[in-house]
Amino acid sequence: MGNKIGLVQVWLGELPDYFKYHLKTCENQSYIDFFIFTDHNVDFELPFNVKIFNITKTEIEEKVSTLVSYPVILANNKKACDLKASYGDLFKEYLTEYDYVGCYDIDTLMGDLYNWVSPYLGEYDFISTADPTFHNRFSGTFLIWKNKQDLNTIYKKLNFIDVINLPEVYCFEEREFSNFIIDAYPTKLIYNSQNLEEESGKIIYEATWTGGKTYCKSKEIMLHHFYNKPQTKLSFRGNSIISEYKKTYLEDFYWVTYLTKSYETLTQVLINSIEKFSNRKCILYTINYNSDLAFKLSDQFIFRRLDIEPGDLDNKGRDINVLNLKPIIHADVVDFISNTKFIHVDTDIHLMVNADSVIKYFNQLEDFPLINSHTHDRIAVKGIVPGEEWSSPLNILADATGDSVHVFPRRKCNFSIFDKKSKWFFQDQVNLFNTYKGTRPGIFAIFDEDAANLLINRHNLQKCLPLIDIEEISYVDMDIFHNYKYGAHPVSDNLILPQHENDLLIFHGFKNPEFENQLKENYLRTVLFQDDFIIEYKNNTFWWTKNSFLGGKNFQPIVRFEILSNNQIIYTLNNQEIFKYWGFFINSLSLNSGYYETRIIEESTNKIIYKNIIKV
Repeated sequence: MGNKIGLVQVWLGELPDYFKYHLKTCENQSYIDFFIFTDHNVDFELPFNVKIFNITKTEIEEKVSTLVSYPVILANNKKACDLKASYGDLFKEYLTEYDYVGCYDIDTLMGDLYNWVSPYLGEYDFISTADPTFHNRFSGTFLIWKNKQDLNTIYKKLNFIDVINLPEVYCFEEREFSNFIIDAYPTKLIYNSQNLEEESGKIIYEATWTGGKTYCKSKEIMLHHFYNKPQTKLSFRGNSIISEYKKTYLEDFYWVTYLTKSYETLTQVLINSIEKFSNRKCILYTINYNSDLAFKLSDQFIFRRLDIEPGDLDNKGRDINVLNLKPIIHADVVDFISNTKFIHVDTDIHLMVNADSVIKYFNQLEDFPLINSHTHDRIAVKGIVPGEEWSSPLNILADATGDSVHVFPRRKCNFSIFDKKSKWFFQDQVNLFNTYKGTRPGIFAIFDEDAANLLINRHNLQKCLPLIDIEEISYVDMDIFHNYKYGAHPVSDNLILPQHENDLLIFHGFKNPEFENQLKENYLRTVLFQDDFIIEYKNNTFWWTKNSFLGGKNFQPIVRFEILSNNQIIYTLNNQEIFKYWGFFINSLSLNSGYYETRIIEESTNKIIYKNIIKV
C-alpha cells in the first residue's frame, strides 16, 4: 500500500478557462487526492480523486486568524497564495487520512506524480519540484510534507503574519519557509522535473500530456507549469493535451516546403527554426504519405498531402520525380491559398533571426519568381557524362532546347519568392522536365534548378534575390564572402553580396539533423528566440520581459529595443543592459490597434538578435 498524498489548492474568484486542462491531468493519479477550496461554483464533471469545497474569503480569513491568534485580512484574492505553508493546519480536518499533505498550482499539466515522488516518500519530511541552478528551493507548484502536527505548524514560527499583511503576493513558501526548512529538515528537491531549460532557466511552452504522463522536448517530466499564461495556448487533440507558445501570425506570406517520409527527420531542423524565428505559417507538403507531425506541431504548420507516381531512381537511389517536384508544388500552392505570397525553402535550411525580413523584396516581384543567387555563373558536376570528368547540367539542357546561357549569376532555387503570377513559370518547368528527362546523359542532374535557370535565360529574367544564405557552416563570418567559391569557379561579377549579418536570412546545405546541434553551439547562442521574451502592451506601456536568465547566450550586453509599424521605427529604447535587468519598458506610449514589430539590436554592431510581432 502506497503513501497517500492530499494536495490542497485555494482559489478565490472565477476559475480560469485552463482549469479544464489541468483537471484532466488530475485523473487517476495513484494515491493522490486533490482538494480545491473556492468561492465559486464548479460545474465540471470531476474525477473521483478531485474534491471541491465552497469557502469564502471571509471564512478563510477567520480560520487563519484563529490559527495565528491575530486578525488577518487578505488584501486581494491572490494573497491566498501566501497561505500555502499553512494548508496542512488550515484544512487539517479534511486531511487526516493522508501520509503527506501539501500545495500545488492549477496552471499545470500534471504528469505521473506518484512515480516521481515515491522513491522519496517516508525518507524525507519535505519534497518539492525544483531546479538546481535557477530555482534551488521549494516551488509552490508542487510541495508536500509529512502530515505531522509539528510540520503542519512550522509556518507559525516564521514571519508569516507580516507576510500575510503585505498587499502583494510574497510567495512565502518559496522564500522564508523554504530557506528555513531546507536547512533544518530532511528535504528532497527533485531536479529536472519541470518544463525548464537547464542552461538558460527558460520556461518552455511546448509540452504534451498523454496517457497519464507529461512530456517536454520528448522527455518525461513531473509537471508542466504554464507560468506565462497569456502566451500559452492549450488544446485537446484526441486523448492528448498540447501546450504551445501562442504566436501572432501575419498572412502576407507563407513558407512552403515538401518532404518525403525518409526526409521527415531532416525537416525537423527547418521546422524548429520556423518556430524560433518566424511570425508566418508554413505549408508542409507530404509526398505519398500522412505525417504524424500533423498531430504534434502547432497551428503554425499546415499539412497538405500530394500523391505522385513513382519515377526512376538516380545513382543514389533517389526518385527523379520527387527530386523535380518543386514546380508542381509551387503551381499547386498558389491555388490552394490565393492572394498572398509564398517563400519556398528547401528542407536542408535553417532560418536566421531576421528571416521574416524577406518582405523587403516583395516590391520587386513581377510575374516570375525571385530566386536566391548562386555565388557563381556556372557550376559543374563530376562524372555525370561518360568520358567527361566535369560537366555543366544547365548547358546540357540548354543544348537540348537550343537556348543560350547568358543570365548571371546562376540561381540556387533553395529559396525563392513567388505568387500566382508566377504559375506559368512553374508549368513551363514541369513541361521542360517531362519533355527532356532521360534524353541525354547528365540532363536535369541538378533537378528543378536546371529547369528554372533555363527559363531564366530563355526569357532574359535578370531580376533575382541577392545572396541571402551561408552554406555548410553553423556560424556567421562575414569575411567568408570575400573568398566564397564553389570548386574552381570564381565568384560571379554580377553577384550582390551581403554587406552585413542582417542581410543573411538562412543557413543552407546540411543533410544531417546533427546540424542543429552545431547551430546550438554556435549561431543559436548569439541570438534570441521569439519565446525568450514576453512582449506585452498594457496601460500605455510597452513591455519586454525575459522568459529566461539568458544562460549560455553570447552576444553584446548593451542593446536597444525598437518598435516598428509598417516597417518604420516609431519608438526606441537605447543602451539597455540586457543581462542585468529582467524587464524593459517604454511608458506613456499611445498605440493604435494593429500589428507592431519589435526588435532587439546590439548597439555596437547593429546586429538584430531578436524579432517578433505583437497585435495591439
